Amino acid sequence: MKTKINKSGLKFMILVMLGLAIAASTVIAQDRPLRRPPQPPQTTPEETEEESPGPIIAIVGGKIYTVTQEIIREGTILVQDGKILKAGQDLAVPEGAEVIDAAGRHLVPGFIALNASRIGVSGTTGGQNLVQDALNPFDQNMQYLLGVGITTVCSSTGAGGQRGMRRTPQPTPTAPEGVFGSTGQIVLKMTYGDIEGMFVKENPFYAVRSASFRGGLNCFNWREELKRAQSFIKAQDNQTDEGEGGRRGQRPSANQDVVRLLQGEAVLRTDAQTIDQIRDMIIFSRSYGYRIILEGVDEGWLIADELGPAGVAAIITPRSTMTPQAGREEITGGTMELAMHLERAGVPFAINAQSGSVSLGGMAGRDLQGLPLQAMFAVSGGCSEKSALAALTIVPARMMGLQDRIGSIEAGKDADILILDGHPLDYKTYVEKALVNGKVYYDRAAARILPVFDRSFYEQQIKIDK
Repeated sequence: MKTKINKSGLKFMILVMLGLAIAASTVIAQDRPLRRPPQPPQTTPEETEEESPGPIIAIVGGKIYTVTQEIIREGTILVQDGKILKAGQDLAVPEGAEVIDAAGRHLVPGFIALNASRIGVSGTTGGQNLVQDALNPFDQNMQYLLGVGITTVCSSTGAGGQRGMRRTPQPTPTAPEGVFGSTGQIVLKMTYGDIEGMFVKENPFYAVRSASFRGGLNCFNWREELKRAQSFIKAQDNQTDEGEGGRRGQRPSANQDVVRLLQGEAVLRTDAQTIDQIRDMIIFSRSYGYRIILEGVDEGWLIADELGPAGVAAIITPRSTMTPQAGREEITGGTMELAMHLERAGVPFAINAQSGSVSLGGMAGRDLQGLPLQAMFAVSGGCSEKSALAALTIVPARMMGLQDRIGSIEAGKDADILILDGHPLDYKTYVEKALVNGKVYYDRAAARILPVFDRSFYEQQIKIDK
């Protein structure tokens, strides 16, 4: 039997259901959080305007040794944000600039040491450790080096190759390096007490110990390393021409440091003292077309005319000479005139100290603090003052590929500047102030790690009453 529903009852039911639906939607709407109208994207002050330049430092009245250009007398150097703005005579000092009075002082670029040993580095730099984690800006030796004018060092780390310097997800696969593995180096600024701006560059050289090339067997092995690297480069070029057809992650068949060397991305740095050792390294470099920097070259003065055409650069220690062989004194051994012979032959050379560390030998000029003294010995041996100063500054900068940042006083370069109380190659000269990245990190009067006195007192004439 069908149930009959009259029209009035049906209308009543529909109205009740509509009322319940409206009430429920009202409650749900009240429970929901209110939506904010869309806001325009917010911009930070850095996005709306460029960072304002920092204050200007003006070093006024000094004799400026630019190294790469002429000497500027009674000149001014303007520094801002760690860089050199201008250097010249009659420069207007901007209003509000910090002025450093350098009248009567000598201004030179900071010196560069290429043979430092773990200066500014502590802890372990090998394995999976980042080299930045091993930096020690509170190394007291940094202040001692600033006291003699050294603002940048190439410091050994005790790690081998780039894999010991940088953390990677997996070790970089390479062929066995054996005796031809590179020793780790790191270029650091002497920002004593401040880690910012301290790190400059990793592994500027492919540095291999000299013993790796001594003897017939080692020379044969080195030649084989070079041949493997040549084959690897050729295979890479062929694979590039044919497309990405090779297996990814395949183990390279050559020492990657040697590959970089042959591709011109690295320079080989090693020792060579005797004529035979020097000539062996020249033959290798010419045969395979790579660049070399030879340390020591004690007997290089005898064949200086061969070094220039071969494109050899040298790192020398003028105060350290090799004893000649008995009965062959005229054609063997070293001489303090080495720098002079290299200069005349057009061979670029940098100067090393006799030791890469700071020790009690510093008072005698035999440790790293004696670096400027080595340049003075080069001048004593007949080298020009211009080349001797360049050997402490722009030449080592070029060797490391950092000539655009350090090594001379030029606009746009890092403001690594020394304020000296005398000629840079005078043994009586002291560093009054040392700026690194435009900031004073050493002040002789405040640091008091070297004698502080008024030199003019000793220049006065003393009258003795009779």
